[in-house]
Amino acid sequence: MESFYLFQHAEAPLKMTGEIDGLSYGKHGMHVHELGDLSK
Repeated sequence: MESFYLFQHAEAPLKMTGEIDGLSYGKHGMHVHELGDLSK
């Protein structure tokens, strides 16, 4: 299960926190796209 929360106050950077369950043991990576439309 994944849960992510985005917080942003005026004139402040975006803060993202979250939790991912069910992954196998070991290192994992994650990346975030700036735009939801990946064709750009």
